[in-house]
Amino acid sequence: MNEFLEKSEKFLSEGRDLKAREIILRHRLRPGQTAEEYFRWGSLCEALGLKAQAAECYDLAISRDPDNSRYLMARAEVAYEMEDLPRAATLFYRVLRLADSQTVRRKLAQVLRELGRPGAAAAVAGPLEAGFQETPLRYFPPNLGDRELEPLRTLFRGRPLHAEMQITVYGRTALVIRDGAPTSEKLSRHLLGRTYLVYFPLTEDNRLHSAYFVIALPEREVDRNRRNRGWLAIKAEAVKKEALLVWHRARAWGLEGALERVNPFRYRLWFFFSEPVYFLWVRRFFETLKERLPFPGEGIFYSYEIGTRGEGVGWLEKGFELPLGIHPATLERSLFVDSEGVPHPEQLSFLKRIRPISPGAVREFCRRSTPVILPEGDPPELKRLRRSCAIVDLVIRRAEAGRRLSREEKLTVMLSVGFLRNGRELVHRILSGTPDYSYTRLERMFRGVPRNPISCIKLESWFRDFVMDTPCGCVFGRILRGRYPSPLLHVDPHLVPGRTDRLTLAYSSPAELAGIYLHTRERLCHLEDELREYLRRHSGRLRAGDYFVFLEGDRVAVRRRKGRTPYPDGDDVF
Repeated sequence: MNEFLEKSEKFLSEGRDLKAREIILRHRLRPGQTAEEYFRWGSLCEALGLKAQAAECYDLAISRDPDNSRYLMARAEVAYEMEDLPRAATLFYRVLRLADSQTVRRKLAQVLRELGRPGAAAAVAGPLEAGFQETPLRYFPPNLGDRELEPLRTLFRGRPLHAEMQITVYGRTALVIRDGAPTSEKLSRHLLGRTYLVYFPLTEDNRLHSAYFVIALPEREVDRNRRNRGWLAIKAEAVKKEALLVWHRARAWGLEGALERVNPFRYRLWFFFSEPVYFLWVRRFFETLKERLPFPGEGIFYSYEIGTRGEGVGWLEKGFELPLGIHPATLERSLFVDSEGVPHPEQLSFLKRIRPISPGAVREFCRRSTPVILPEGDPPELKRLRRSCAIVDLVIRRAEAGRRLSREEKLTVMLSVGFLRNGRELVHRILSGTPDYSYTRLERMFRGVPRNPISCIKLESWFRDFVMDTPCGCVFGRILRGRYPSPLLHVDPHLVPGRTDRLTLAYSSPAELAGIYLHTRERLCHLEDELREYLRRHSGRLRAGDYFVFLEGDRVAVRRRKGRTPYPDGDDVF
């Protein structure tokens, strides 16, 4: 018999609250009591409004009888009233597993909704209890064919394995692993919010095509303050500001990435590689990036994912949640954002603009003691080119204004800016603002463009109307020296090949050289016939500078005037 417990209950029933409080605060935690006695102490504390003391008593009762649904339910309700929502959700989960009832489901669904997980609440309490509101506005789904899904399939690839995230009847997420890469139908369902896919980025040879850097607030910290709307708003803005800072700093170091907003308190900065990179090199890359970034404030942390997670002893393969899907628990869609933190209106079109990083750039960034900060504006060579050629400047201004460029305008940029230092990166940066920009399509165009810079004659033929209004006043003079007129002569004359340079593989393709050779051979054959006819009519030899041209049998031969050494190297020319 517990006399102190009996006295407390008696005093409380008689209305002597102060006397009951004094006994409760002094004797409630005495060791050696049973689980039921601790539970009764907790009930008395609740009756007196002592929530923290009631939680202590209930915890002691649960420690002695962990599978008692009555103790767990009482502790969960106290946690909910004390605004400890993560703890309340965990306890309600345990109660639901021990004694399933609609009352417990409704209370758990209420906690999940306050934690920002309406999808999990719907799975627990049913769609009628989830509190959804239908909108009268119509939704027009996009056309999701193979062409539209190709960027998603190309950027986010790895092992031929994927998983689907599902919500259990208890509101928890679970992965169902499937063999093979996700099909076009599953990718479409993912984008439409009908399923949620997870892909495994680590290839069979432990290489990565993509990985991401995390800027986030601890999830448990967010859950503890779910009812504090002001705190949530301030922290969401702080995380957004920190994520944009990391993104801009990485771009200043020449590391192109795509910033994704998973939720207001979690951002992922994706990096894509032009060729698969060994995953330990990617880990070194992210560790170097963390060291060079300023230390985050406001309780924000940096992390990264490379397709593995520690298991105490060894590592286990881990999947990446595919972007642009609707998370089944939070019902929030992850979206890529621009430099101001605003989601791009056309997400699938944005994927075509993403520029991957070369493995060499990853290694160079890791090996440098200090990263090289790239200038934000145009480099001096590009500024000089734009000042010197009005046509090139016009096309670049149209691209910067977001206009759709014709094929001739794109070639103008590629065959002028593309020959500058870091020209390919500059071309991508200039054309990335156009509506139809695609990284892979532009790379294919680079493989087919000529090896020589564009000429002024070609520019005048493409932009006749503009040249008539703004005539070109360029005078190259002695700079030409066998070169053809080109805007790049204003930047560096050596960028434009001369006559002899154009007859090499450095400036001409093998097919072009073969065409020049065949044309020259036909002319030589014609010249040989004319000379042979002349020498037959006029017997003897023909003097041509330091050489004699004569007939040797039926062939036209060439020898030097002095000596009898044939030309060249002892052999006749023909």
